[in-house]
Amino acid sequence: MRHTKPNMDIEKQLLIGLITSDNFVKKILPVFDYGYLDLEAVRKMAKGALDYYKEYGKAPGLHIQDIFNEMKKQMTEEEAEWTGRVLVELDSRAEKSGGFNEEFLLNNCVKYFEKQKMRKSAEKVIDLLDRNKQDQARDVFELPSVTTRKGEPMAMSIPDLKKEHSAKVEYLWRRHIPKGTSCMIEGREESGKTTICLQICKEILEENPEGSAVWLGTEGFMDDTLNKIEMLGLTERFYIPKKSDGTYQFNLMDKNDLAEVKLVLDTKIPKPILIVVVDSLSGATLEISENEDRIKIAMVGMNSITCEQLKSALVWIHHHSKQKTSLKDKFSGHTVIHRNVRRAFAVIEKGAHTRIIKIVKNNLLGTKCNDLISMESEGQIDIYEIGEDKDGTQAKAEALLINLFKNDNKIRARDAIQEADKMGISKKILHNVKSKLGIESQKLGLTWIWVWSLKR
Repeated sequence: MRHTKPNMDIEKQLLIGLITSDNFVKKILPVFDYGYLDLEAVRKMAKGALDYYKEYGKAPGLHIQDIFNEMKKQMTEEEAEWTGRVLVELDSRAEKSGGFNEEFLLNNCVKYFEKQKMRKSAEKVIDLLDRNKQDQARDVFELPSVTTRKGEPMAMSIPDLKKEHSAKVEYLWRRHIPKGTSCMIEGREESGKTTICLQICKEILEENPEGSAVWLGTEGFMDDTLNKIEMLGLTERFYIPKKSDGTYQFNLMDKNDLAEVKLVLDTKIPKPILIVVVDSLSGATLEISENEDRIKIAMVGMNSITCEQLKSALVWIHHHSKQKTSLKDKFSGHTVIHRNVRRAFAVIEKGAHTRIIKIVKNNLLGTKCNDLISMESEGQIDIYEIGEDKDGTQAKAEALLINLFKNDNKIRARDAIQEADKMGISKKILHNVKSKLGIESQKLGLTWIWVWSLKR
């Protein structure tokens, strides 16, 4: 069997990146595998650096010397000597204020890992062929085999197709997210997408006494998301998968990570699984371009696992490009992304606590849903449908608010809600009109009283 000489330079640079850069560690983790490393000393030090990162959330930096002193007990004399030279080089570079191009190193490491993965797979195949184990060799690359397929190919007539695909759409959430269908919620960073998706999960669980909701992290599990989960009271039947390496960063471009997702969904989470939310598409695909064909690897893989096999709804959270300014640019033209979802929604900011949820793609023929409005008030998230004022109630609500703001540009939210209740105006309609009039919510004082402000 052919043996390749270890690439000492790239593995040394990888180790330096793991020691010195929080951002590098975060970005390399989704594709990192100890099996890709040839140098035993790098394996041991990488484990020490990553264990430190998992415990403290940052690269070890100067603490690497303490880690080395501990790891040295497990090293041969040659390994310890080589590692010592690397750390001396690192100190020398720091004194000279030198550094490395992080993106350049990241790209080189990803390419190196891809090459290592292919090389090791090839070596395994050759070894199996040498031992006359052709079937196992085939499985290494997952080559398709006609004999393993179920059923037979068919020629479908138009009546056959209509019968198979004319079933009435069943909805999981409002008339917006169908069961067993892939959707996308898209918008600028920090536009409220995460909060809206968590509220959707909450409403789905409240409407369905049996079943689970799953939140799949691909960017690392952030404290901010946990705070929102706790604020909304998502304490039961809500699950967050964790990788075998202890992280929450699933790289859905990697078949091993996809396999772990499938394993968790199949064996660890109570059925039925009603909805799976992926946070986010860019994290799941290592932030590759929105229109690269490779992105379909992640999307098709997850669609198959969730929508086709588990019959769960799948929602992708996606941050659109900052360079795009118009609504048309932001939510159209992403052919690779949008052909893998049936519906897409845009989250548009309309104030500090108000968001419009606008439907920008609907691929479900014969179905229609209205835009929504999301509002945060007094620690709660309310999502309402923007509809017509059939009985004049919205007009009454508008008159009420205009009257309350006659003498002051700020009123207590509680007072407005109480007055509306006396007039038979629901909280939902009042909030809808409040948004249309440009009234904003804010918390004031030590007791956190909610007030509404009207810009004049």
